[in-house]
Amino acid sequence: MKNQRVVKTEKILANGMKVILLYKKDYVQSLFMIGIPAGGRNVLDIDSNTKEVSAHPSGCAHYLEHQNFRLNGQDVTPQLAAMQAQTNAFTSYSETCYYVSTSADVYGPLGLLIDFVQTLDITQNTVDKEKGIILSELHMDQNQPESRIFHETFRSLYRNVYLKNDILGTDEDISNMTVKDLQNFYSQFYDPSRLVLIGVTGQDPTAIMEFIEKKEQAFPSSAGLKKSLKPYFDEEPDIPARSEFSLNMDVYEPYQAIGVKLHKASSIKEALRRDYIVNFWLDSLMGPLNPDYQKWLDERILSQFSGAEADITEDYGYMVFYSQTSRPQAFVDLVNELLDKKPLVDQKTFEALRIMNRANSIRALDHFESLALDHIRGSFGGYDPMELPDEYASISLDEINNTIRSLDLSNRVNTSIRPFETELEEPYENEADDESSKEK
Repeated sequence: MKNQRVVKTEKILANGMKVILLYKKDYVQSLFMIGIPAGGRNVLDIDSNTKEVSAHPSGCAHYLEHQNFRLNGQDVTPQLAAMQAQTNAFTSYSETCYYVSTSADVYGPLGLLIDFVQTLDITQNTVDKEKGIILSELHMDQNQPESRIFHETFRSLYRNVYLKNDILGTDEDISNMTVKDLQNFYSQFYDPSRLVLIGVTGQDPTAIMEFIEKKEQAFPSSAGLKKSLKPYFDEEPDIPARSEFSLNMDVYEPYQAIGVKLHKASSIKEALRRDYIVNFWLDSLMGPLNPDYQKWLDERILSQFSGAEADITEDYGYMVFYSQTSRPQAFVDLVNELLDKKPLVDQKTFEALRIMNRANSIRALDHFESLALDHIRGSFGGYDPMELPDEYASISLDEINNTIRSLDLSNRVNTSIRPFETELEEPYENEADDESSKEK
């Protein structure tokens, strides 16, 4: 999609930082985001050149995100508020991002963002104070059925891939986190040569680039840092780790999920294309364009918390169907029937979904946080997100249906969350015990 509304300026600075500025004249707000190529997956990492493996406690990336809003012994949040700016951060499996947004002058908030992200200001006292907060966050997440149903499905699907681990870490690793742990993680991943800074703004991009370049002179790259790091884990077998898992929680209606283990992609281009196709197919099945969708709602097989999604990368592939439903067995039967039959996309649905996806890609240009994150992921992955709409538009109906026909959907797992008053009172799991499940 050739976009004349947004002008992109890109530059690699002397210290190796990549800067991308997205300018649109009528943008009133400005947002600046710094991305670090490390997240919940970075527990074991291997240097692609030397094959040296480095280890970190689980949850380091997220713990650093909590600790890193300090500069000169002070929390930077009040300073940013005084500049009429808001700030936030998040950690995923693959990256950590910090950002500021403002409708006022950009230089104060942008300068402070650059300074606090690239200056580690922690002590054992600040680390210890944070432990209770992060443990509380972890336990709260574990008690949310909407997130727990996904966590347990991933633990069923994977023996080795990092999706089986919680981004926040384990109770033990969080409780034992030290300054040295965080300093080691920071030095490995927060070097400016690994960072990407994205700006989305209606202010002068030339002046902003000059400002960033001058600020970054204070943050040289570590000499000799040439490591090419990627997550390290044993080869993942095709067979899931466990076929079933069920537990009781404080819910008024059951939650049910069916996970399907898919083959990973061999390249980023294949991953992006196949991910789009599979999610396109799921949208045709589990949305209002399916003539049966309203019937499933009326029959209480589906609810407001229902859907299906897929994620295909160079590390893994999966799809998950989920629902809070008063009829969990009917949901399981429905999903298994869909997976067995693999209904194809018809021409009418294909055209309608293409129009919807095109419209969504245009609207995304005005969602600053998503726009910045897309460019950070594109920079780390080696692709330009602005070119994806045209790439996706080249996908034909035949390609979608042929891809769906070729999918192996046999490796499935079943995850259940039930109210306490149901018969099952303890977590139940059924590990795959076939000899083939022990393959590496």
